[in-house]
Amino acid sequence: MEVKTVDFYTYKTDDMPKSIGFYRDMFGLTPALVLEHGGEQYWAEYEVGGATIAVHLPHVGPSAGAVALAVGDVRAAVEELKAKGTQVVFGPMDSSVCWIATVLDPDGNPIILHQRHDGTCG
Repeated sequence: MEVKTVDFYTYKTDDMPKSIGFYRDMFGLTPALVLEHGGEQYWAEYEVGGATIAVHLPHVGPSAGAVALAVGDVRAAVEELKAKGTQVVFGPMDSSVCWIATVLDPDGNPIILHQRHDGTCG
């Protein structure tokens, strides 16, 4: 498996409007993307100097801060990591824009494996 780059860093929030206000009011950031379902905002992304910070509701992402690593094939990466004894806690799952899975490092920190359908990364 080749890790291409860091795609994004993510943090959970229990209150998306409050979190969006925080990033706006404290840092002057405007979300590049806000995803909604049923009128509820559940995911926001901020582009900052070539990096992406994502904020999400608990039911759509890891319960702790995490880094998302871009890989060429999430499914193959999951199989490789399983064979090496890594714990897979989510996925792989095909969303509308990407393949995604989450594994844990030895200390239980989540690491997201990420593959965009359009082949881009970073």
